[in-house]
Amino acid sequence: MTDDRQNILQQFLDAIRQVRGLANGCEFSIPQGSNGKMIDFTKVNLLHTPPGAGEAILYYVNGPADCRPDDGGWYYRRDAQGNPIAVQTCPATCRALVAGGGTVVFALGCFSVPPP
Repeated sequence: MTDDRQNILQQFLDAIRQVRGLANGCEFSIPQGSNGKMIDFTKVNLLHTPPGAGEAILYYVNGPADCRPDDGGWYYRRDAQGNPIAVQTCPATCRALVAGGGTVVFALGCFSVPPP
């Protein structure tokens, strides 16, 4: 394989890895309630703990149009009927999660926290 073709192939593979990484850090399954009960979608929070730092809340926004370029946040991805089907992070949050790593956990039972 020529060097040009090898470089193009490597660039393509790098782009695919980046897309895969973004997808893996940006959408989460909706957690199950205790004893299989449906959760209260108004009482869900996401907490992020970056490596070597303290836990921080990820703010809930109503949808992609409400995502802030600085704070980011999360919202429910919905089906055609408007029912939540996944938790989606805003682009700024997604980039931070993919780049910085750490853990994300759900906290159920307290009202979802909007941005200040």
